[in-house]
Amino acid sequence: MNRPAPTPPLPGLLPREHGAYAQLGIALAAALALTPSLRGAAQTLFTVALFLASEPLLVLLGRRGEAYRQAGAALASRRLILLASVALLSLLGAWTHAPTPFLPALAPAALLGLLLFALFLLKRERTWAGELVAAWAFAAATLPVTSLGSASPHRAPLLALLLAALFTQGTALVHGHLLALRHRGHPTPRLLALGLGLVLTATAWAL
Repeated sequence: MNRPAPTPPLPGLLPREHGAYAQLGIALAAALALTPSLRGAAQTLFTVALFLASEPLLVLLGRRGEAYRQAGAALASRRLILLASVALLSLLGAWTHAPTPFLPALAPAALLGLLLFALFLLKRERTWAGELVAAWAFAAATLPVTSLGSASPHRAPLLALLLAALFTQGTALVHGHLLALRHRGHPTPRLLALGLGLVLTATAWAL
């Protein structure tokens, strides 16, 4: 007697990169603390909606597997429509009659975000390059938030540079630790990673 094929589990629709939650949360909270504003809060909500929309979009594109896509297509579509609506409404709240031109502030985050999504499609998001692009994209997400909050021309990019340096240091330490494990626990890769992070952090502070 043939048994029916097991039904694929419904996909989880939250992003799976757990470290990204901390990096994006820290970046957006720091931006709002630097220049609190309603427009900045709306831009923050827009950024969070885009971040959450990445997983249902990847499911619909088959990035999580064809069986996974078929099992969760309807659920992913509804989630994507909901998040797109939230993103559009928050975008209107942030950008309508914005007092400060912020397109230059938006460009770095937009370009890095597109590059990161391309790496997801290529299944390269968990490489050191993918994690660095993610770290820089989250740091750059502070720029439109602080721009809408009328941050000074010096403090806004400084915050983004500091966060990029700190996130890079964390990424370097993780990959240095993994490299050390592959080399029988030799401390040299971890020390090199720590040195790289310290140099980047000191450079950001100097700017």
